[in-house]
Amino acid sequence: GKDFISDMLANYYGYFVYDADEDMPATYKEYVRAGHIPTDKMREEFVIHIIKHTSELIKTYKRIVINWVFIKNKHRRMFQQAFADAEFILVSTPRHMIAHRLKNYPRTDHFATYEVALRLGDLFEKPMIPHEVIMNTVKPDKLIEQFDTLGL
Repeated sequence: GKDFISDMLANYYGYFVYDADEDMPATYKEYVRAGHIPTDKMREEFVIHIIKHTSELIKTYKRIVINWVFIKNKHRRMFQQAFADAEFILVSTPRHMIAHRLKNYPRTDHFATYEVALRLGDLFEKPMIPHEVIMNTVKPDKLIEQFDTLGL
């Protein structure tokens, strides 16, 4: 989902992709790998890290995709307060499609198990900040049409 969309934005539109999962502390990854859901405190500390890292990236890159799931509205607002001109895009995929992808195409490099990933999805709060929506249910050429509609 988000990795595929981020890669498309990089390849077709020249965005730099900051994959926050790769920047996540080992203790956070191990906690999730053990089947636990990260606490709000853990997520908040990591959002602060993402903000600091993004502050450095914008010195070098003009167009950046932050590839991470901002599950809670308070974390979206934290990022928005730090970067008022940030544009949020919700990559929308129906739960059954997410479950199918996770179950049938497991990623050995990912630290979240199938079960944890679905539980995290259940915690996702509907965004209460301005945002666009990309429907991740179509073929790549249709995704490009959606990107073009958004003016990316």
